Amino acid sequence: MSRPLRAPSAARPALLSLLALLAGSPAGAYAADDTSALSALTAPGRTVLTGTAVAAGPNAETGGATAAVALPDGGAVLAGTDPGRGLLLARIGLAGAPDPTFGPGGVRRLAVPGGPLVGQLLRREDGRLLALAIDPAAGSLRLLGLTADGRPDPAFGTDGVAAPGLRVDCGGCGAATLLPDGSTVVGGVAGGVGAVVRLDPDGRPDPGFGATGRAAVAEAAGGGEAGVVAVAATATGRIVVLARGTDGRLLVRALTAAGLPDPGFADGSARRLDDGPDGSLLVRDDGSVDVLGAATLTRLTPDGRPDPAFGGTGTVPIPGGGALAPRPRMLAGAAGTTLVARPAPLEPRLATDPGLTVRRVGRDGTVDPVAAPPLGFGGGYASPGRSGRLLLGGVAQDGFVASTLVRRPDGGVLAVGGTRVIRFVTRGRGASRAWFAVAGLTPALQPDPAFGSPPRPTAVRVRVPAQRATAGASARRVRVRVRTTAPGLLLLRVRDRAGRVLGQTVAPLYRAGTVTVRVPVGAQGRRLLARGRRTPIVVGHELRDVVGTTGAGSTPATLR
Repeated sequence: MSRPLRAPSAARPALLSLLALLAGSPAGAYAADDTSALSALTAPGRTVLTGTAVAAGPNAETGGATAAVALPDGGAVLAGTDPGRGLLLARIGLAGAPDPTFGPGGVRRLAVPGGPLVGQLLRREDGRLLALAIDPAAGSLRLLGLTADGRPDPAFGTDGVAAPGLRVDCGGCGAATLLPDGSTVVGGVAGGVGAVVRLDPDGRPDPGFGATGRAAVAEAAGGGEAGVVAVAATATGRIVVLARGTDGRLLVRALTAAGLPDPGFADGSARRLDDGPDGSLLVRDDGSVDVLGAATLTRLTPDGRPDPAFGGTGTVPIPGGGALAPRPRMLAGAAGTTLVARPAPLEPRLATDPGLTVRRVGRDGTVDPVAAPPLGFGGGYASPGRSGRLLLGGVAQDGFVASTLVRRPDGGVLAVGGTRVIRFVTRGRGASRAWFAVAGLTPALQPDPAFGSPPRPTAVRVRVPAQRATAGASARRVRVRVRTTAPGLLLLRVRDRAGRVLGQTVAPLYRAGTVTVRVPVGAQGRRLLARGRRTPIVVGHELRDVVGTTGAGSTPATLR
C-alpha cells in the first residue's frame, strides 16, 4: 500500500517544478508520492518487490523494472513506470533485499501524469543518479537528476530536469552515457537526423559541442529516418555512438569530447555493419568496441576496424537471432569475453521454459553453447474471461520478462525486469499487475543461492460460502472465498464426492488479501447441480505465487 507524502517545505517548489517540466504541464498538478512500506517475496536466486506493484493494460508491457544501475556494494537501483502516474524507483542490497535507507521501505515514487518510460539509469561518481525519461506519447527525451536516495536533484538542469531537445529512436531503449569529467552525452533524433547532445555536469547544454551544440552522427536520406540507438564513452573521453542509418543498417561513429569526428576511429567516418535495425553497444577498457545486432556480434579495434582475431572477420553469428526475436542484451565478461542474453518474450510460458538464454562469446569469437539458467519465477496468464480454460494446463507458469542486465562485482549477473499476472477478458482487453523482479546469477550463470533467501510458504485459506446447488447451476458458478498472503495464480477445481470435475478456473491474485472467485461450472456440473439436492463437494486449490513458491490443499463443503 502507499500513501501520499508531501515533500519538505524547502524542497517542495523545486519538486513541483521538476515534475511540471517533465510532463509539460502547470506545476500545481503534481506532488511527491512516496510509499510507506516495501515488502519482498524471496526464494533462492530471486526476489520480487511486492511494494512496486503497478496495474496496467492486458499485457503489462510497461510494468516491472525497465532500467537498473549497479552500486559499488553489489546492490542495484531499479527504475520503472507506474502507468498513468509516474516513475517508480527501488534499491536492493547485495542479497536482493530492499534497502530501507532509500526512501520509505526502500522504494520511491515520483508522481508524473502519463508515466514516462525509463530507458536508462546512470550513476555519477558522487552517487547521484540520472534517469533517461521518455514521453510515451511524443517520444521526447528528458534527463532527470536524482539524489542518491532517489529524490529530485534541484542542482541539476532546471529544478532537476534537463531537456536535450531530442526524441527517442527505439521504444524503451537508452542512449546516454557519462564522460570522465561528469558531463553527459545524450543521443536521439532531431529533424530526422541521428544526433547527440552534450550536457555539462549541472545539466546545461554545451553550445560548443559539435557544430551547433549538437553533433549529427547519422544523416537523413531518402524517405527514411536515421537515429541513435546507443552511446558509450572511453576512459579518455572518446564518445562512441551506435546509430541506425535510413536503410535500417547499424553504423558506429566515434567523436571527440568536443563532438567532432574522431580521426583515430575509422578515419573519422562511420563504420557500417550488415545488421540492424536495433542493437547494443559495449566499449571495453582497451578501447575496442562490441556491437550486438539482431543476429551478429561484431568487434572493432580501437581504431574502428573489424578485429580479425575475432572470428576471422571481426563478426560472428549469434544463433537464435532475427528480426522477430526479442532484443538481446550484452555485458562484458571476464578475460575479454562477452555475454549475450536474450530474454523470453511476453507470452504464455511454462515454468520449465527458459526465461533467459545466455551465450558466452570468447575473446577469439568462439560462441559457447547456450545456457538457460532456471529462474523459477511465478505469475503468468489466468483463465481468460469467465471461462474455465486452463492456459498451459494450470499455474505452473513463469511471468518474468528481463529488461536489462547488471554486472555484479564478483562477475555474476543480475537479470532485472518484472513478473506479471495477466487476465484477458476479450481480445485486446483485460487486466494485469506487474512487480519489479530480479534474478541473481553466479559467474557460472547459475542461480545464486546467496541472492534472495529461503522461501516462506504462502498461506492460503479457502472457504465456500453457503449457497444453493440450483443457484450454482443457474448462474453457472460456484462462489469460493480465498485468502492469501501473496499475489500469483490460483487453480481452483471443484469435484463431487465421486471425484468428477464440476468446474475449474485459474484465478489471478493481484494482491495479498481476500477475494471472491466464481468458479465456472461445466455441462456435467450443471446437470448435477440442477437436481437441487444437497451436493457434497471438495474444492481443491493449487497456488503458485509470483516468486514461484507453491502450495496446495483441499476444502470440503456442501451445496444445499
